[in-house]
Amino acid sequence: MSDAEVQRPGFSSPEQLMAYAYMVEGMPENLPASSRRPTSLSYFEKWLLYAEWIYRKSSRRLVDLAKSYGISKPVALDVFDSILQLVLRSRSTWPRFATFDEDKYLRKLKWTKYDGKRIVFWDNTGIMTEQASTASLQRALYSLYYGGNCTKAGIAVQLCGWLVCEEL
Repeated sequence: MSDAEVQRPGFSSPEQLMAYAYMVEGMPENLPASSRRPTSLSYFEKWLLYAEWIYRKSSRRLVDLAKSYGISKPVALDVFDSILQLVLRSRSTWPRFATFDEDKYLRKLKWTKYDGKRIVFWDNTGIMTEQASTASLQRALYSLYYGGNCTKAGIAVQLCGWLVCEEL
């Protein structure tokens, strides 16, 4: 695998792609294959396909991505889905927030005024929706800031830079 191939989805080297795969899945020889269907793709080609599709830097359509790897669209989708499940499972094991000690140690000097405090800055995103069918739902969805009904997802950052996302 060349540097140019792994740079398409944004990795600087094959080693960086391998480190990402190992962080999520562990050593490949100790684990079952990343795909439910047999494919002609190597272990790292599967991870490269996943990265190209999820980051959308080189291929916008799955059919084009499958063609570039010489596999069918259903096989490409199966490879992508199986690795996405590994990534989601791995992410669910990570801590939701940085510990107080990590937050205190990793924060920049400009945040020293908050020493001894655990600060988390929250923001709510808004995706506009139709009017709700019930009054209680209308109250829950209405945002004065956005001037209408919107779904709200929480996004937060700790002083050390740790990001938190509440799913929709």
